[in-house]
Amino acid sequence: MAHPHGKHADFESLRGQAVRLRRQGYSIRQIRDELKIFDNDILQRLVKGEPPPAWTRRPNAKDDLRERARELRLQGWTYDRIGAELGCSKSSVSLWVRDLPTPVGELSDRELFFTGVALYWAEGAKDKPHRRTEVLQFINSDPNVIRLFLHWLEFLGVQRERLTLRVSIHESADVESAEKFWADIAGFTYGRAPICTVAWRAPGTA
Repeated sequence: MAHPHGKHADFESLRGQAVRLRRQGYSIRQIRDELKIFDNDILQRLVKGEPPPAWTRRPNAKDDLRERARELRLQGWTYDRIGAELGCSKSSVSLWVRDLPTPVGELSDRELFFTGVALYWAEGAKDKPHRRTEVLQFINSDPNVIRLFLHWLEFLGVQRERLTLRVSIHESADVESAEKFWADIAGFTYGRAPICTVAWRAPGTA
């Protein structure tokens, strides 16, 4: 008959080996095969308190939904519209995006069309007979106005792949933070946003 202290010592020895393997990135199955222990209850006890390696964690589908919900909110979508698009409840959408600024109110198609035309008329760069650009340009520093204008372009069927963002910023400012901010406003993932940053120095400054 085995001495109980001997059993305890064997378990602690196995636990030490299991913990070492776990910290090296082994999955439960790999630890099982390495230590030749095929009792799931014992395996779980051996690695208790040790988090699984990152590569074994399944991606959470809700994380993808949350990220997409935030992108749509930054584009000016309402809770109801986001919920319908993603197939999730309004309460979930509210939880995911409540820290984001409230977008411009929902407009009818007719209101959106004429509002966009008025914005472009007031703020957009115009194609002139002596300067043909065939490029639509819109300049503004108000986040909600930018969101509304992008929503108008989407309504007109302009694909986002055709957009280029230009950030004009003083050379002493934090360029990376500015790019991240405007990428979020425009609904792009930072690092993949088509941003062209222009740094300038105010006249008369050192």
